[in-house]
Amino acid sequence: MKDKKMIVLEGISGAGKSTNIKMITNNEKNIDGINIKMSKLMENVEKTNYIDYTNTKYFLLLENLKTILYEDSKKDYVLFERYYLSSLAHAYAMSVIKNDKNIYKKVLKWYNDSIGKTIIKPHAYVFLDIPIEIAIERIKKRNENIVNDIWTEKRYMQLCEEYKINFIQEFEKDVKVYKVDATKEINKVYKNILEIIKDFNKK
Repeated sequence: MKDKKMIVLEGISGAGKSTNIKMITNNEKNIDGINIKMSKLMENVEKTNYIDYTNTKYFLLLENLKTILYEDSKKDYVLFERYYLSSLAHAYAMSVIKNDKNIYKKVLKWYNDSIGKTIIKPHAYVFLDIPIEIAIERIKKRNENIVNDIWTEKRYMQLCEEYKINFIQEFEKDVKVYKVDATKEINKVYKNILEIIKDFNKK
């Protein structure tokens, strides 16, 4: 087996990340498709109404767990729905919205202290690219309970996506970045993601 590859599926809520992770997990034997939701991970705690979804500490804990899962995987590829880039983007967006720079500073410090230790850089980011308005419409049609309304606010979503690209360009130029048109029919999006993953066979 070649060295394992970590690929992170990124994109705004409603882009289709969870759907594609599920399809890949069900159909591809050499890929670990891992989608961990904070609400499921801490389900028993959530029932007590204890979870504060604005507290970034929960998400940083999740990133450390994902790193362990990657290291333990026996598959050729490990595909995550989101990773620490989303936690950084969330902290940045909340810093701007709440006008509190300390929210982001704490998470950036965590990144600098943790990278290469309790978290590791992915080999590639795959962004599911979709206009925010279309993503929001998709979310509404799902009629799901959104535990944190901020996640589907347009300004928040814009800040997060702009941050992610800027962060990669500044700190992670060595990580490959791909874009997939997420407005396409789901099977086409799925196939495009697989083509990107299989591209690593040539490396």
